[in-house]
Amino acid sequence: VAITDWGAIDWSQPANWEKYARADVFLAMAAELWDAAAYSQPVVSRIKSYNPDVKIIGYISAKTAQLSGASPSASAFWHDWFVATQPYWVSTTTGDTAQDWPGNVIVNILDPDCRAAMIGTVLDYQRNSANPLDGVLWDYFNHSLWVYTGLTNVTGDPDMDGDGIGHWSDPDELTAYRN
Repeated sequence: VAITDWGAIDWSQPANWEKYARADVFLAMAAELWDAAAYSQPVVSRIKSYNPDVKIIGYISAKTAQLSGASPSASAFWHDWFVATQPYWVSTTTGDTAQDWPGNVIVNILDPDCRAAMIGTVLDYQRNSANPLDGVLWDYFNHSLWVYTGLTNVTGDPDMDGDGIGHWSDPDELTAYRN
C-alpha cells in the first residue's frame, strides 16, 4: 500500500492502523513519517504491532529540493533537506536556478558532496525519529532529467556539470547522470 498524503487517513480510528498493516510493503512519504505529528509518535512500531513482517519504506525525491523548505516553519525534514542541498542547486545554461516542476529545484546529484549531504540528512532523521524505516525509495532513476515543459519562470536547460552545455545535449553529463 502506498500513502502519499498522510493527512488523508483518519489515524484516530484503530481500524485504519490494522487495515494498512495488512500489506507486505507500506510506502509513505518519508518526511511525513519523520516530521511534525509523526516525529514523536511511534507510527512504525504501531503498524508493526499489527503485522511485524510489514516492510515500511519511506519515499524521497532524489533529485530536487522544495523551495517551500526555505521556511523554518516548513516540514522539518524538507527544511533540513533544503539547507543541506542548497549549495548544490543546479543552474540552467542561462543562469537561472534549474527546476523540474514549479517550486522544485534540481540538485546536483553528480556531486559526491551533494549525495553525502542528502544521505546525511536521511541518516539523521532515520537515527533520531521515533519512526525508523526499513528502507528508503529514492525516486528518480531515469536515463536523463525529466523537466516539466510548462515551466514559465525558468529559462535555459539544466546544466548539472556547469560546462555551459544543456543536460540533454551533453554526452558526458548524461553518462555521469546515468552512473
